[in-house]
Amino acid sequence: MQNAKKLLLLLLVLLPSIFFLSKAFSGSTAQMENGILKITGAGAIEIILEDVQVAELQEELPETNGTGGFSLGIVKKGNFIRSSDSQQIRIIKNASTPFIHLKTEKQELYFNLENPDLTKALFLAIEMEIALRQGETVTS
Repeated sequence: MQNAKKLLLLLLVLLPSIFFLSKAFSGSTAQMENGILKITGAGAIEIILEDVQVAELQEELPETNGTGGFSLGIVKKGNFIRSSDSQQIRIIKNASTPFIHLKTEKQELYFNLENPDLTKALFLAIEMEIALRQGETVTS
């Protein structure tokens, strides 16, 4: 009977942990619809592309302090405080480089997809969508 209680307790601790880790390590997906970028998965967020003031492709994330998210190995998802200026930023890191950096008046986001080529292709699509929505000429 004692072993059954220990096993039940172990399952009650392990199952939520396994569930949380599987969600955290699962990749994010991104889609653009009607001028809105939707990132799904852990750290999900929506950004209105017309409001984007900065759109860059970067090779590094800013240094962060503290955490309001999850960080383990190559995965980092949630809200973090940037070390250089103490501003809150959202990071959705699924793999290594590159990262898409988007900034609006209200929020700042660094994210990537599991595949670097998909991240680069998404960035080009975002850049074109922003230019079209803001009435600029697309040169890429």
